[in-house]
Amino acid sequence: MVRWDTEAINRLPYYLQLFYLVIHNFVFELAHDILKEEGVINLSYLQKPWVDLVEAYLQEAKWYYSGYTPSMEEYLNNSTISIGAPTVIAQVFLTSKNQLYKYNQIIRLSGMLVRLPDDLGTLPFEMKRGDVAKSMQCYMKERNASMEEAEEHVRFVIREAWKEMNTAGGCPVRDDFVEAAANFGRAAQFMCMHTRSKGLPLEPFDSEIEATNRKRNSYRRLTQKIQASSPNRTGAPSDQRDLSPIRYQFRTIFYLIPSLLV
Repeated sequence: MVRWDTEAINRLPYYLQLFYLVIHNFVFELAHDILKEEGVINLSYLQKPWVDLVEAYLQEAKWYYSGYTPSMEEYLNNSTISIGAPTVIAQVFLTSKNQLYKYNQIIRLSGMLVRLPDDLGTLPFEMKRGDVAKSMQCYMKERNASMEEAEEHVRFVIREAWKEMNTAGGCPVRDDFVEAAANFGRAAQFMCMHTRSKGLPLEPFDSEIEATNRKRNSYRRLTQKIQASSPNRTGAPSDQRDLSPIRYQFRTIFYLIPSLLV
């Protein structure tokens, strides 16, 4: 992934081959469309968030298999990327003439506002199936705190992140970009924290077989949606045929992201 190499793809299992080719094609085609429409080459900047995402997944795998519980700072630095929101938001930001050498603070806040509500809402289910330590567990070990104290601290961090996000209008980025970043946090807070307050399970499958079937169905739906939304498809509705190349690319990638996060 770091080299964006397609020659070694046969070493990967089928489901990773599928994801890698979709991401590879998406990034290169998006870079091509940006060059045509904006006159700039953003390829390396479009690639970097995906490399960061994969490296964050790898770091979590190392922590999990070694039984390591990171500090709160270590956890947030990695998990706000592994949640996936910064990767998507960065692609939106980079469709213009912007170039990110480092993640903008708005992108980091968006990742935090997705990650921490997810931790609060899904901790029991993720611990049951086996997963890396979450923010509350990191805080408990670091501060020798109780679960109640850890949850309250995470809620405090979420409140502070929202304060910063809500006053981000003066930052050197477009207001619609800030709005898009904030919407990720709003959606996460509703889905994770609201669902937990109702006592509803967020992980409907207990067995690995059922979870695998769920992923397989996601891949199938992804393929069907991409084919159905192709602007070159004969007989496609006019609203799909009229999509600009960049808009069509984002329709494709936003179908992909939920499957990545299953």
